[in-house]
Amino acid sequence: MFSGPANSPSGRVGAAPAEGGELSRKEIDDYTAYVALYGAKGLAYIKVNDAAKGRDGLQSPILKFLPDEAIAEIMRRTGAESGDLIFFAPTVPRW
Repeated sequence: MFSGPANSPSGRVGAAPAEGGELSRKEIDDYTAYVALYGAKGLAYIKVNDAAKGRDGLQSPILKFLPDEAIAEIMRRTGAESGDLIFFAPTVPRW
């Protein structure tokens, strides 16, 4: 879902942190359904339990696909802190 847009010159993967991410798995799944209404192919997330612990302080089904360098850069660019959620959605421009 993400490799195509991430590797395409015209594609991108957007990331948005949500402060104080106290959302249940059902609520996250509801957001995924919501963004699909607007053409998003999916929505992934990283829950930041303890930012100081790096990878070990994060929770997400996508972590196994990300190298440590990518995780560090995501954390740096989003400015996410402990207790936050980071949402990801792939986008490819339509011409």
